[in-house]
Amino acid sequence: MLKKIREPPKISILVQLIQNGDNTGPKELFHLAAIDKLRVYVSAPEAYQTAVKTDETVTLTLDAFPGEAFTGTIVRNSNSIDLTSRTLNVEVDVDNPTGRLLPGAYNFVYLKLPTAGAVTIPTNALLEQRVCVWPPHAMARSSWYPLPLAMIMEAALK
Repeated sequence: MLKKIREPPKISILVQLIQNGDNTGPKELFHLAAIDKLRVYVSAPEAYQTAVKTDETVTLTLDAFPGEAFTGTIVRNSNSIDLTSRTLNVEVDVDNPTGRLLPGAYNFVYLKLPTAGAVTIPTNALLEQRVCVWPPHAMARSSWYPLPLAMIMEAALK
């Protein structure tokens, strides 16, 4: 006799591997996920490895929730740099008591990184294929100089 399977609270059925009429011998039936706490995997650039600290709070945003930010906690990192991507793998736990955040969703994670000696350029400045900078020697003249995107990419690769 086939009974209806009901999911427990805060458990999400990700994949159903059985169809009506299938033999239900010893095999995997579903992929389940507990979604009250989600694990987010982040690849942090090698240059910032010393800034990634366990128990540090991070901010997450998702395109599905514009203008809304979520918080998570760094629970561990790989303690080694990936040789192909030159990044540190970081794991962040995010509380999800309402179940609004879904497993597998793409998100943006904002780590607290040191800013001493760093020049940051907003990514939306790159959409125009150029970036304008204000060099320190031009402070008195108030001059902006456009930089071609190719020049920025070349500097980033060095």
